[in-house]
Amino acid sequence: MKLRGLWITSILGIIFTCDTGAVPECPLEISPQRAVVRYGDPVTANCAATQTPRGMGWEATVGSTGMKTGAQSVTWSVSSLTDWTVEPKCYGNFLTEPKQCGKNLNIILYKYPDSVSIISDSPVVQMVEGRQYQLQCEVQNIAPVQYLTVNWYRGQTLIHSQTFSHNTTRTPVNVSVRHLFTPDRADNGQQLTCEAELNMGPEGPQPPPAKRAEPLRGIGLSQNLDVSDLGKMIQGLPDVNVAIAAALEKMNRILFLEEKKIKLEIEKLELEKRKLLLEIAKLSER
Repeated sequence: MKLRGLWITSILGIIFTCDTGAVPECPLEISPQRAVVRYGDPVTANCAATQTPRGMGWEATVGSTGMKTGAQSVTWSVSSLTDWTVEPKCYGNFLTEPKQCGKNLNIILYKYPDSVSIISDSPVVQMVEGRQYQLQCEVQNIAPVQYLTVNWYRGQTLIHSQTFSHNTTRTPVNVSVRHLFTPDRADNGQQLTCEAELNMGPEGPQPPPAKRAEPLRGIGLSQNLDVSDLGKMIQGLPDVNVAIAAALEKMNRILFLEEKKIKLEIEKLELEKRKLLLEIAKLSER
């Protein structure tokens, strides 16, 4: 029984030691906890201590405040934020544990794309029904790409989306999103476009900013016919052969008349040539 009591006492002592040895949470509160800022716009964040600090301040590549003694709160402020790598950190020194600690401001610096456009591997003004077309949505100079969604629309219907949540690049990048499009008869006259949308959560602009490419207006479709299809169409239209024969006859008459005109012009030129040669012969005799 004595051994059992000693064992329990030892376990409780270990637990008590672990509890008392835990480091208290950093007594700093940042507001807002997450800031979404458009490139070049101003930004402000406040850091307040929940217990009396010896000193506190902000560390950042822009807007650093240095150590402020006797302050219970410190504000980080930048009139025009253009540093894509900025990571503002509020820090404090305290008389009790934790003696020194800090917290980072979660900040997102964003930029709308310079342009959004559609390019194709072949002309799309007159598409062929059933043929596949490779289209690309080109998004130029956008950040951060992690929050970008590229949407493809046929009319008002969303037909394809692509996100880039795995890409944590902060600086502006160019993005190209490919979409394989096979038109059918229902697409005739429809508009096809793509859109770049930046969705940075509830702290970001609402609704999320989006920029669309100039649409491929009124997609025109032509049927992909083979020779047998064309033969069937002609057989089903008895007046087609008559019309073709009349057109050919008219064309032959026009060509015959044009040929006669050309022959007359050639004869005139020959006559002028003879006259010129006679004049030259007379001048040489003198």
